[in-house]
Amino acid sequence: MAFKKLPETLIENLTIAGYEDFLPAQEELFRKIREGKNLIVINEGNTGFSTLMVMASIFKVPEPQEGSPRVIMICANDDEVIARAEEMRAWAKHMDLTIDLAHDKGHQVQQRNNIFDGTEIVIGTANRIYNIYIQSGLNLNMLKLFIIDDVNLSLKGKNLAHLARIGDSLPKCQVVIGAKEYDKKLEMLREHMQKAFVKVKM
Repeated sequence: MAFKKLPETLIENLTIAGYEDFLPAQEELFRKIREGKNLIVINEGNTGFSTLMVMASIFKVPEPQEGSPRVIMICANDDEVIARAEEMRAWAKHMDLTIDLAHDKGHQVQQRNNIFDGTEIVIGTANRIYNIYIQSGLNLNMLKLFIIDDVNLSLKGKNLAHLARIGDSLPKCQVVIGAKEYDKKLEMLREHMQKAFVKVKM
């Protein structure tokens, strides 16, 4: 596919970063994402799932738009949030997209203000996204894509309840969930989201 379905500026930025094409496992998954399918992706090894989710986020929002987030990506911890944001900002260079963070190391009020000022993409932890959603009324109505990067880690502690609450409120948007294994917590989350999912291996 050689990235031909991606925005031209994104392709240029990926080329500069040393990426010339999808990995074989990424190519088939990206086709399903373009088709708009809700996916549970069983990612048993280092097959480039997180990297593909960064590409998919920019693909879904190739240009700036006023208002609420179009993409939310949930990561397992603060370090993963920061790493994904660094990738996304590098690959979205010159596209004028606003990418905001919502992680537990940051100041919640400032993060909320940044998001409410207008953003295209929010990358955060389940706990912080939930807190901003519950306490400040984060608007989910404009979402095009909701991603959970590593759901088995993200569902630890109270996060199952947090993500289930958010899942109950998701609008008609695409959901992509990455998992190392399909366990009981993931099944419970899937039921809360009330969406038809396709389960694939990567």
